[in-house]
Amino acid sequence: MIYADTSALVKLVLTEPESSALLVYLRGRGDVVTSALAQTELVRTVRRLEPDLEPRARALIAGLIQVEVGGEVLAAAAALSPPELRTLDAVHLATALALGGELDAVVTYDARMAAAARSAGLRVEAPA
Repeated sequence: MIYADTSALVKLVLTEPESSALLVYLRGRGDVVTSALAQTELVRTVRRLEPDLEPRARALIAGLIQVEVGGEVLAAAAALSPPELRTLDAVHLATALALGGELDAVVTYDARMAAAARSAGLRVEAPA
């Protein structure tokens, strides 16, 4: 199971330098999981950068396993280190950690998120 944060999901909607490598990486890796908050993050980002691609963003999210953000995830996110980790990144990280042994890797292109995930003992990938 692969956890993809919004920095990765954007690359599956918009054409960015890492988009092709990410698609190749995800092929055959099993389920791709994200936080339910990624729907809001992804759609808003795509609407800002390439509004015509909003339907593509919505279709991508609909095809992923979305983990609901409940009280336990929010409490875990609040307790994560470092305190400088942005709030939404902390929610993504807490969601990934909640998957436990089912998780193979976190895919992120955000340096702070990657560092925090590694510090929490998770394998981090950023195919390029």
